[in-house]
Amino acid sequence: MRKICSKADVIIPNITEACLLLGEKYVEGPYTKEYIEDLLKKLSAMGPKKVILTGVYFDREKLGAAAYDAETGSTDYTFRDCIPGYYHGTGDVFGSATVTALISGKSLAEANRIAVNFTVDSILRTRDAKTDIRFGVDFESGIPKLLRSLGIRR
Repeated sequence: MRKICSKADVIIPNITEACLLLGEKYVEGPYTKEYIEDLLKKLSAMGPKKVILTGVYFDREKLGAAAYDAETGSTDYTFRDCIPGYYHGTGDVFGSATVTALISGKSLAEANRIAVNFTVDSILRTRDAKTDIRFGVDFESGIPKLLRSLGIRR
């Protein structure tokens, strides 16, 4: 996986995956900005110039993702209120929304914000509908809003 990541333009690991890629011991959160930004820079040093790290939280209230662009040296964070529980498929939903935003011409920071919001909104719809979480999150109902956030009108 390290070899594949070294050739990638963008990688989107969660913190557990980041630690495995870097050969580092996993550390429980809440995290510090220094810890997160160190992980981002180490991941970028593997080859990808853009890294989004998911599962970032500095307190128990907010959860989100950090986006690092090695070309600009900027790190941007997007957080939403933490939602208790585990929801299957959120990594895939997040990754898909991120890539869609990037190929639509959005910056890395914008793509991160769009993906966090799309994923959290999908979780909220699933929670509110009391849908069996084994079937994944309701991302489909959020596609029209996602398209609008990308500037695509129907």
